[in-house]
Amino acid sequence: MNAKGFPEKLKKSAFTFSDAARLRSQSRTLKTSAMQNKAPWHARLARALAIVLPLFLATAALGTKFGVWGWQLGLSAFGLGGLVLIGMTAVIAIISIILILRKDTKTGMGSALLGLIVPLGFAALFAPVIMGAG
Repeated sequence: MNAKGFPEKLKKSAFTFSDAARLRSQSRTLKTSAMQNKAPWHARLARALAIVLPLFLATAALGTKFGVWGWQLGLSAFGLGGLVLIGMTAVIAIISIILILRKDTKTGMGSALLGLIVPLGFAALFAPVIMGAG
């Protein structure tokens, strides 16, 4: 027993305010490190556009096939809208890759590369059609 009448074991195992402060700071550190692993907004935008691109082109083609809209709307959505979306996705992905390469951490590089590979694949698919049209 100590001077205040508490057993020594209880005093050593008691939870103090300094322990609570230490746990809170560890929790903050874990939260900030988890937030740092999140891809930057421009890489997430490139990834989202890379996902939307095939969905947009499939919707334009299938909507015409099943008679949801006329062939003129489907062709213009597929042609002009698809080209704009392909170009916009590629430009945003290239900018995102440049911004990620300038940082020390390479978080988000996969999303940015996906945002570049998908439009380049569609551009390679449409290149013979575009070149033959001229």
